[in-house]
Amino acid sequence: MKNIVPSFELDGLKKLLEESGIQGVMKYTDVIVLNHLIERGVIPYQRDKMISTLKEDTDMDYSKIMDLVNKYDKWKKYLPSYSLQLNQKLDMINTKMDTVVPFRKINESMIGFVPDTKDRDKIKVMNGSRNHLIILGTVDKRDWSINWNENWIIQPEVNRYVIGEIKRLKKENWV
Repeated sequence: MKNIVPSFELDGLKKLLEESGIQGVMKYTDVIVLNHLIERGVIPYQRDKMISTLKEDTDMDYSKIMDLVNKYDKWKKYLPSYSLQLNQKLDMINTKMDTVVPFRKINESMIGFVPDTKDRDKIKVMNGSRNHLIILGTVDKRDWSINWNENWIIQPEVNRYVIGEIKRLKKENWV
């Protein structure tokens, strides 16, 4: 019997495919999918076990399996790497916090947008990379301005990501 991939694995794969762009998806879909399944622990990362799993759980013939594994070996240094623990933490935080913008890994931070439970006109920008959530800033939905928490240094990549998401939310007129 073939392994069934859980639906939450497909959500993560969808995000990976979106980030790869159309050209990357069209050319390397097989390698991107294999990488995702390896990173999420569905397929072992050891070459011999990977080949064995692909033989047992797919309809691929041996030559296609070897072509894929060799292609993966060639391209794996360019593919994103993420741990099962990280993805489980992201899944848990997104579910628990009822996010407006799901938590995403931006450099060493996990940034997400969460509704402010005390003020419906505000959204908290949170960092979930540590043991407890840190409020990086608060977005006012009335004018889409952000008030940064002055107790934390905001990295440029995080700043660009947050501003981009605020612009996207404003454009969608999220209320």
